Amino acid sequence: MKPLTIALAHDVSDFESNAVQLLLGDKRQLPALIQYLLMHAEHNSSINQSLLLNICFNYGGRWDIAQAELVRACGGAAITELSLDRAIAMSHTDDPDLLVRTGGEDRADSFTLWQAAYTELYSSPLFWPEFGEGAVDAGIAASKKFGRRFGRMGPSGNNFKKVD
Repeated sequence: MKPLTIALAHDVSDFESNAVQLLLGDKRQLPALIQYLLMHAEHNSSINQSLLLNICFNYGGRWDIAQAELVRACGGAAITELSLDRAIAMSHTDDPDLLVRTGGEDRADSFTLWQAAYTELYSSPLFWPEFGEGAVDAGIAASKKFGRRFGRMGPSGNNFKKVD
C-alpha cells in the first residue's frame, strides 16, 4: 500500500493537469489514510473529461449487483433491468464490446459480470506482461468475426428454432 499512498499524495495533480477523472470501487476495507487520499483524488478529478480511469478495489460482479440492489432498494425504485443498470458502480461507462482473458483462460470471471452480458470473450495464451499491441490487434480482429446480435436471432451463429 505504500507505493499507492505515495502516488496518491504526490501524483494526483497529474490527473488534474491531464483532465483524467478517477473513479473507484469499494474502499471500505482499505486503511483510513488511503481511503481519505482516494476520496480526495476522486473528488478533485470529478470535473475532468479527457479520460476516465477506473480503479477497482475489492470489486467483483456479485458485489456490484448486491450494492446496486441496496442502492435501488434504498431509493424505492422497482426492480427492473434499467434500475439495476443505473445503480451498478460502473454505470458511468458503456458495456464492454470485448473481454480479453490472458494466460489461456477460457472462462468468464466475476469482473463486470452485469456489464459483460453481450460482451465477446477472447482468450489469449499470452500472460499480461507479454500481451502487447500485436495481441490487442489480434483480439480486435477476432472480435470482428463474431457478428454481435445482442440476443436476437440472426444470420451469424447458431439459430435454434422453436419446437412446438
